[in-house]
Amino acid sequence: VEENGRFSFRGKIFRLSKAFFGKPIGLQPTLQEGVFEILFSRFALATLDFHTQSITRKGVSSHPPNL
Repeated sequence: VEENGRFSFRGKIFRLSKAFFGKPIGLQPTLQEGVFEILFSRFALATLDFHTQSITRKGVSSHPPNL
């Protein structure tokens, strides 16, 4: 992630957050074509829809769910 919170994926630029500057993020495909989860460590931060080129942020808990 760049200093301004942007990252590139498949030739397109997306903005996540400046808080992730220099940190590695992952993109994992979902069951829906063209939709990916944006991951940081074990947390799913957001969903990226490549068709609409939009990011929908998710609420992230600092505590793992009870198993």
